[in-house]
Amino acid sequence: MRFAALPQNAPELLGLMANLVPLPLAHTHFASFLARIVYEAADAGVFTALAAQPLDAATAAAALNLDAGALDAILGALAAAGYLRCRDGRFALRPRMRKWLTEDSPDSLLDQLRFMRSVWSWLDHMPEFLRTGRGLQYHDTFTPEQWNLYQRGMAAVARISAPEVARRTPVPKGATAMLDIGGSHGLYSLALCRRHAALRATILDLPPAVAVARPLLAGQDHAERIGFIAGDALSADLGERCYDLVFASSLMHHFTPAQNLDLTRRVARALKPSGFFVIQEFVRPEQALGTDAVGAVLNVFFALSSTAGTWRSADFAAWQAEAGLSPYKTIRFLTMPGFRQIVARRAP
Repeated sequence: MRFAALPQNAPELLGLMANLVPLPLAHTHFASFLARIVYEAADAGVFTALAAQPLDAATAAAALNLDAGALDAILGALAAAGYLRCRDGRFALRPRMRKWLTEDSPDSLLDQLRFMRSVWSWLDHMPEFLRTGRGLQYHDTFTPEQWNLYQRGMAAVARISAPEVARRTPVPKGATAMLDIGGSHGLYSLALCRRHAALRATILDLPPAVAVARPLLAGQDHAERIGFIAGDALSADLGERCYDLVFASSLMHHFTPAQNLDLTRRVARALKPSGFFVIQEFVRPEQALGTDAVGAVLNVFFALSSTAGTWRSADFAAWQAEAGLSPYKTIRFLTMPGFRQIVARRAP
């Protein structure tokens, strides 16, 4: 997937074709302002209010304790960007946005938008990152409140892809034991357990993550089949021949090549014969001039935040091979462009 400026009329199309349109402004001035507008609207409850009923700016501002003039400007921008419709001076959330921006939707992204609002300040670290290559290592600095927001945000994103992940993830026939490394909110483990009747999952994650994630999962159907271990994936003893499936989603972009190879070797020992190691990540484009802007941009984001970054599919496959695992398949997802599974298998 690539990010692009889309013409809305013939003159704009001609301007783009003739290279008269300043694309850097579209990617920076306009896109960055729109992103912050969406974050602030989500945090202020604007989308929730306008999903309930159409409101004019003054009425919405009074209900949300906001300035009417400022909110009117925000609503105008959101309407122009396709988030809202406006009729007779009243704004309402567009039907196609209700899936993503209402509190009661199973696909709601509001928690992720609230988390990304807090991430905005991380971008101030970019000049130092460019000079030194050192990221923020944000997991080491989170407060309990930030851990809660982080876990809820990751769960919001995982809910989008969890049904497809559960349907397409290879699981050995009759599998009973799964290890989910860095599984935090547990939604992928839960979806897989629901699909495979005999499967039970253990989630290994950092102690602050487990403290927040455990209550998020409590009360859901089949949650009793999921357990938690508080520990560090970089040092935890994963055991030997314990698991039919080891699953690591959005984890290895935090680690160096040496750390990922060591983790993969410990995973290989922990797998039962014919067991699968499923690495699920946004991947870096295989070529520097690749068209996958999602993986390329996230590579910078994770390097800035964790001093690592996204890796190529070939990198994951090489670590799996060096650990003695055989390549099985690579899976792409419709629900999450740039998201892939690189699957390897232990010998029977």
